[in-house]
Amino acid sequence: MSIPTCNSPVTLVDFFENNSLTNQIKCPGRYYYYFGKERETGEEELRDREKAKEVFAEVKKEVERCIKFVKQRREEDPYRPLLPRLHYHLKHGLLTKVPTFPF
Repeated sequence: MSIPTCNSPVTLVDFFENNSLTNQIKCPGRYYYYFGKERETGEEELRDREKAKEVFAEVKKEVERCIKFVKQRREEDPYRPLLPRLHYHLKHGLLTKVPTFPF
């Protein structure tokens, strides 16, 4: 790898294609979160072992459903990579929120 001097014109594309460090640097990702339906509990669920197991099974199923949903939507997100998000900010302003997937 040759190091460019101040006199040699180098574009960003040239720099990133020839720089081996860029293969090791991870771009910041996008955080995805989704909250499922609310589940209220009372003392009877805490005292009765069978009821507690039922509540746990329901909550576990709901959490698994939410994780599956978010993973699916994450794969479909056109703004998941950094460059499309940066492009959106440059086009619409830095303070605008990048669209997310519909729920």
